[in-house]
Amino acid sequence: ISLKLANVDQSAAIAIDVKTKETPVITFKNGDDVVSGTLTKDYDRSAFDLTAESTIGDVTITYYNNAGEPLEGAPKDAGTYTAKANVAGGVTWVAAEESITLTINKASAGTAEAPVISNVTENGFTYTTKAGQKYRVTTSATAPDTTSGEWADGTGESVTRSNLEPGTTYYVHTFIPGDQNHTESQVVSASQQTSHTYSLEVTPRS
Repeated sequence: ISLKLANVDQSAAIAIDVKTKETPVITFKNGDDVVSGTLTKDYDRSAFDLTAESTIGDVTITYYNNAGEPLEGAPKDAGTYTAKANVAGGVTWVAAEESITLTINKASAGTAEAPVISNVTENGFTYTTKAGQKYRVTTSATAPDTTSGEWADGTGESVTRSNLEPGTTYYVHTFIPGDQNHTESQVVSASQQTSHTYSLEVTPRS
C-alpha cells in the first residue's frame, strides 16, 4: 500500500479495515441425512452413499483404510475406514478438513443346509453335500471346532462312508465358513445309527 500526504506538515489518521478470512463449514451427508461421528452398516456389496458440502469452496472426499492408506474409491468390503473431506484455501477463506468414521460389519454367511443320510449299512452310509459348506463326521452330538483342519469341503456330490462301526450313532456336521465379508454360520448336524451286526450260532442236539 502506498500512501501520500497532501500536507506533510499536518498529521493524518489512517484507518485500515483488515478482514479475517472465512472458515468453511463442511457437512457430511449419507443420502439425504446429515451425519457425523461414525456411520455403521452391514456388508451389502455397496458403499455408503456419502457426500460432503461446504459453505464456501469446493469439497473433495478421500477414503482411508484402517492403516491410514488412501483408497481409490469408497470402500465396499467389511472393515473400518475414515472419510476426509477437504476444502482448499482461497482468496477469502482458509483451508478446512472434516472426517467421519465408516464401519462396515460382516454379514452372516447364512444358514447351512443339513445333509440327508441314506443307504445305511452296518459299516457306513451316504450323505449329501453342498458346495461352499464344510463337513465332518463324528460320534459326538457336540459341534466340533470349526477352526480345525479336519473338515472336508462339500462339492455338491454325495459322500459314502464305509469304514464305520456297526450299531453306532454318527453325526454329520456341516457349516458355511466365513470370509472377508461374512461371519461363519452355525453348525448344523444330521445323525444316523449304523446297522447292528447279529451272529447266529446253531448247536446240534446231542
